[in-house]
Amino acid sequence: MSSQMDLNDVEYLAQLSKLSLSQKQLKKILVDLRAIIGHMSKVSKMKLSKKIPRTNRLGNEQNVWREDVVETSLNQEVALKNAKRKYNGYFVVKQLVRKTK
Repeated sequence: MSSQMDLNDVEYLAQLSKLSLSQKQLKKILVDLRAIIGHMSKVSKMKLSKKIPRTNRLGNEQNVWREDVVETSLNQEVALKNAKRKYNGYFVVKQLVRKTK
């Protein structure tokens, strides 16, 4: 995609994302995406010295990961104790995602 995106591109992205958006929302997203892509285009054209580190690492730090250790956790009864609605050992919540046509 280029900074020359048009409304059809945004509509296509919304369709892929299964989003129902108004024309006003689509136009706002188009403006925002053009600004983001324009900014990224400027960043990609920057001449960076090879002497400048491209990370924020100052020393020899490394990622520190904890060991994957099995720990005790809540049992099902305790986890569901204060649930407003439950069924067969599961939390019951309102439907968050609906099917689209």
